[in-house]
This record gives sequence, structure tokens and C-alpha cells, in this order.
Amino acid sequence: MKSTLATIIGTAALGLIKSKMGSGVKLKYACLSIHQGAIAIPKSTKEAVLEFIKDFEPMLNLNDVFIEMLQEGLVDDDPEEPAIIVLTTKKIVKSDHELERCKLLMSDEADQLGSYYEYWAEGETSKELEHFFYRVIFPAVQQKFGFSDEMIDYAGTYDLFDEEYVKVIIDVETGKEYEPPKPMKSNLRKR
Repeated sequence: MKSTLATIIGTAALGLIKSKMGSGVKLKYACLSIHQGAIAIPKSTKEAVLEFIKDFEPMLNLNDVFIEMLQEGLVDDDPEEPAIIVLTTKKIVKSDHELERCKLLMSDEADQLGSYYEYWAEGETSKELEHFFYRVIFPAVQQKFGFSDEMIDYAGTYDLFDEEYVKVIIDVETGKEYEPPKPMKSNLRKR
């Protein structure tokens, strides 16, 4: 009984001390490159295409590219209209040259650069994200399901394409985007 009580008190004291000392996680600001593309497909193939694209996630993750969002966009009740699949990918910018580009695009001087997209697209990380969409995922979907070239053009008319740089906080040790711990609801009875 004494050892159990001592263990409980010791564990509680250690937890209290650690919470007061703060986390050992080292954080810093970084730039995240985001690419969003859309594929127009027949509605009857929507679920199969979504699953097929999800199968690319392990390969993307090996290249430090992560799927931010994969969903159907702009739902139309007309059965003749295609379903639009929206894929948003993201990757942390690592090269110093592209980090400078990112800072410039997020500054007050961005208006003087001309086309936001053209400036974004010249970055190494941006090119990699576009490569995965246009040279890997889209052709694989097109080949597996036999879609015509007009399908991607049709999706482009909805203006769903979006590219940008975003300032984020990353974990220095893992190099991944930091997500703060979620607060836990206590199961202890309050007095």
C-alpha cells in the first residue's frame, strides 16, 4: 500500500514539475508551399478516384509532401455535370533561396512582383508540388480510369486552382509542421 501511494504521489509531482518547466519541443517559423488542383470526373467514379488518390499518400510523404485536403468540391445536382475532386498538397520550404522568395511574397513589397502565381511557381518546392499533381497523380488517374484530356480543362473553368506560401510553426527536430497538444478533459470529479 505504501509503495502504491508513493508511486502515485511521485508520478503526480513529476507531472506537475514537468508542466511548470515547459515543453522540450523546439519550434521555429518556416514557410509552407501549398498547391491546390482539381480534376473533373464522371460522378459515378467519384469514390473510386478519391480512394485511388489516397493510395499516393505514402509515396508523397516519403518526399515530405503531405495531403492537406482531398474532397469533392462544387457539388452540382445535374447528373450530366462532372464531379470535381480537389486535392491540396503542402511541403515545408527548405532552401534558403526559396525562403527569401517566400518572405518577399508575404511582405508589403509583394504587389511589385507582378504575377503572384508566376513568382510562386519559380520556387523549387512549388515546382515539386506541381510535378506531383500534373506529372504523377493526374496522369495516373487519367490512365487508370480512362478519362479524356478535356476533363482537366473542364476543372480549370471552375478556378479551383490555388497556390501560395504560408508562414507556419515547425518542430525543429522533426522538421514537420507543429501541432500543439490537444487539451485533455479531466475525468476527475470537481469539488
